[in-house]
Amino acid sequence: MKTVYDISIRLELLRFKKKLSRELSKTILDKVMYSGGDGKSISKAIVILGDVDEFTVIQAIHEYIKQNYVDQQKKYQVIGEYTLKKNKKVYNVVRIFMPDVKKYIKLYFDVTKYFR
Repeated sequence: MKTVYDISIRLELLRFKKKLSRELSKTILDKVMYSGGDGKSISKAIVILGDVDEFTVIQAIHEYIKQNYVDQQKKYQVIGEYTLKKNKKVYNVVRIFMPDVKKYIKLYFDVTKYFR
């Protein structure tokens, strides 16, 4: 049986997790810039720019999706993610599903600078 104390601790942890997530998002956005196209094809891949490590690049990709595909009407689910090498370039491909409009989208991110 959960006590009021247990519930209070869980709520505090959730608040802390949300705050940490917001701060991490802000930190990532301060370190990276996005260039290129809309990401809906290889030729229009989104390019991640900045002096960051591989881990931050992956976080920046997910932050880009969160910033551009989530608002009060849109929600998304990441269905899959993989690396694609083509024409001496490296792409991180993220497949998302938007349940509100029942649509799948593939987004291409050029991560050649960070992954060879």
